[in-house]
Amino acid sequence: MQKFGNGLELQAVSKSELPHMDAPSQFIYSITTGRSGTAFLTRLLHLNIAGAEVHHEFSGFPHFGRRTPDASQLTTFNHIGNVPEVRSFWRKKFTEDQKSRARVYAEMAHIHAKAGLIENLDLLPSSVRIDLVRLTRNTFETYWSHLNRFDFIQAHFTWLFTLDAHYPNVIVNPAPYLEHRMFGQALWYVHEMEARGAYYERLVVTDQRIRMHSVRFEDVVNPFGAATLLRSLGHGCDPAEVELPKRLSPTKQSSLGDAERRLAEDLFAELTCDTDAAGRNYHNEGLRLGAPVHLFFQEAGHLQHEPLHSVAAKPKKQKAPARATGLSARGLPGGAGDVGLSG
Repeated sequence: MQKFGNGLELQAVSKSELPHMDAPSQFIYSITTGRSGTAFLTRLLHLNIAGAEVHHEFSGFPHFGRRTPDASQLTTFNHIGNVPEVRSFWRKKFTEDQKSRARVYAEMAHIHAKAGLIENLDLLPSSVRIDLVRLTRNTFETYWSHLNRFDFIQAHFTWLFTLDAHYPNVIVNPAPYLEHRMFGQALWYVHEMEARGAYYERLVVTDQRIRMHSVRFEDVVNPFGAATLLRSLGHGCDPAEVELPKRLSPTKQSSLGDAERRLAEDLFAELTCDTDAAGRNYHNEGLRLGAPVHLFFQEAGHLQHEPLHSVAAKPKKQKAPARATGLSARGLPGGAGDVGLSG
């Protein structure tokens, strides 16, 4: 563990001394909601994969916008997709990740998959192995955990770490959830991330570098489930040899009371969603989070226009010399319709 004077901690660790290599040959990332066991999974990989550099997540200065998506990348991807500005972040992020001297680089940050991680994996070398861990936890307990942290009270926090139910570029229809305010938005978020996991399972099947692993937190806290995951990641060992992290005692304190718990339970029972089917259907219909062109092709009846008022003709003035107004002349990348895609 490396500590800095400003209180920032980086967990760049390995079970054995890191070998000298030009860059890792294997990258491991996660797709998950957060509040789902990523810290436990980080420690599990650290303890059982020799020669690995393992991180939970990078946050704060100077990492947002360089190692972790900031609000601009999250909101841009979830409004208009994998545009050049988003691609630029992932190019910087993967450049940093490849500076590792370890043979395996793992990062169990829950933010990445919400801002285009999977759509930009083509920026990693074609020779590497990429493992994506789709980590889930009991859906209600994940939902309740987010509620207890008030993750959806302030939009500013939501934009930084989760997903906003008002984003246009989503899989699960947020309309039935929005009237329930914080309780509805938190449940929509958990359903949306579960649906995105199913969607991404289908999106990556044609990339031979990528292996997807669907894992429940409740299964990897025992030696047999942990050994199964490690084996699928290419680092198999006997269950008797697995070193399990010490589990922290669950907190008994709750920010919300019994009445709020009953309200959450009732809403959870009312707003059900087959998230796997939602993710599969979104993909099968040809819709893509990275290129949501369907958002920009609305029927004419949905467009609202202000009436035009007649204006008295004015004498023409002599035109000034033409000035460059293109995107390139203003220092912006690409053309107006340029969208970075990864296949």
